[in-house]
Amino acid sequence: MHKSIDTSGDAQILQTMEFASGAFQASSLVFYWVSENTEMFSFQGRGVPDDFLDRYRTGMHRFDPLVVRRLAPAKRRVAWLREEVPPVPRAPIYIDFLGTYDIIDNLEFLFWDDDGPFAGLGVLRNRDDPPFEMITMDVGAIHKYFEFNMLMHPRRREARLRAILARRYGLTQREIEAVSLLCAGASNSGIAETMGGRFTTVTTDIVNIITSSAWATGHPWCA
Repeated sequence: MHKSIDTSGDAQILQTMEFASGAFQASSLVFYWVSENTEMFSFQGRGVPDDFLDRYRTGMHRFDPLVVRRLAPAKRRVAWLREEVPPVPRAPIYIDFLGTYDIIDNLEFLFWDDDGPFAGLGVLRNRDDPPFEMITMDVGAIHKYFEFNMLMHPRRREARLRAILARRYGLTQREIEAVSLLCAGASNSGIAETMGGRFTTVTTDIVNIITSSAWATGHPWCA
């Protein structure tokens, strides 16, 4: 699905986490991607034990007041744990879970594009970290900066491209895969081998792409 992603994407995430750690003087952070149905996946942690992410993914996310499926309907972009706890009945379970790791507060950033949330970053305050209240930086401005950077991530750029090819030009997912390989310089036989299809079937896909309005207007995705 994301074969064209290079390692610069990972560096981009690490740089964002590094900046957030310094800006908020936070020891622990968690980055994650968000699917179209608001499921969180591909977690990447900084300063958090491996079992923290394992326990979160396998059940504790259900009690998280800042979980994406709860923030997304209200189009929230920034949320503080301390402000969300009272209205959420089972929040104390999650607070106790954080406490076992000496985490006492959480600032959540949710990154959006036109289709909805696509990624998020949790800034976790440990017991020895300065209170978030002491940070004088504009949280809203920092969110915009992070969001802009993540929109430029190779993974997100590819997702936007796929959406444009499907919605605007009516290409199927198979044809979109062929587009990616075409742009990489693959031959018809090479595309057939990579996609595990018959040569004649792939040739039909290529013909459909070339005769589409998208290709006729200059196939900009290969730029």
